Amino acid sequence: METRATGKLIIANGKFIRNGVEEKPEHGNAEQIYVLRKHERIMEQFENGIEVKPSYDHIITASVSFTCQCGIRLYHEIDELEEEDVDYFVDTLVHCRECGQAYTFEINDDKKLVVKPSQN
Repeated sequence: METRATGKLIIANGKFIRNGVEEKPEHGNAEQIYVLRKHERIMEQFENGIEVKPSYDHIITASVSFTCQCGIRLYHEIDELEEEDVDYFVDTLVHCRECGQAYTFEINDDKKLVVKPSQN
């Protein structure tokens, strides 16, 4: 009798991972195909950077959120701001708690705040 694995399947460092354990790719595995296609769509978005717009709370706190390449939603918050300025985010590193991927914020050519996978 075949048992179905539990836990969310993600892609981290080019490998299928479930509950912190690597799963071997299986030809025709519908779940792996779905996760791979979702991962490819997310990675295409990261090529140019995903625009994020901070929300300011009483000019004291700014926060942004985006989806990691493994599918986990990430949030980053900066406290004690003096003004609404996206430059506070530039060069900040955010790490995914699930797969460990690092991301950095930058200002693109259109003067918008974007997040990209870090090359470090």
